[in-house]
Amino acid sequence: MTVRTPGSRGRRWGIALLCLAAIAISTGLLLRRRTPDRERSAVELHHRGGEVMARLVREALPDGGRILLVVPAIDAEANPDHAEWFAAMLAAFERRLPAAIAVAGRETVRLAPDRRGRATPQGALTAAFLRQALERSGGADAIVSFAGAPRGPDIDGLPRMVCFSPSGDDLPARMADGLVVSAVAPRRTAVPIGTRGNWFDIMYEVVTPDSVRTWD
Repeated sequence: MTVRTPGSRGRRWGIALLCLAAIAISTGLLLRRRTPDRERSAVELHHRGGEVMARLVREALPDGGRILLVVPAIDAEANPDHAEWFAAMLAAFERRLPAAIAVAGRETVRLAPDRRGRATPQGALTAAFLRQALERSGGADAIVSFAGAPRGPDIDGLPRMVCFSPSGDDLPARMADGLVVSAVAPRRTAVPIGTRGNWFDIMYEVVTPDSVRTWD
């Protein structure tokens, strides 16, 4: 027969408390590790987005040329994470551009949330705005927009366009009228096999006039 003494019961409680403390410490360490990992994954995702955009521009201008660069205005104080991620995407894009492609001008478009809470150009990204921007830059062979596609069908006088479109709005229409030749857009088709951990390919895909019907 086993005799249980108050001392043995106290030792068991002590061991249990030590185990709980160890679990709590381990959980805390894991959570602390996950935050930097999440931030690193976000930067890597946007870095990849910049590389893909540079590839699309090279394909649109195989012989080189001048581009008008349109970027969204981001309040770094109000949204420091978003500003950091976009800076990583733009830096990767500019690093991957070949020397034969020059940035003729750079325009900033302010974004505002629409009724669904998504960030969209605040009425500024129109064909008229782009024509004025082209005049200020001295002309360009292509427009590269990180603020989506312009609204409205009045595209006379605009060169081909490559877009990064976080919402995907207006892409089918602008591809149908021949303005946008390629774009990075939210993924709507099946995620390719083998993309585990590749957040860019999970969240986004390249859309062209040939694939926009399947995507839309």
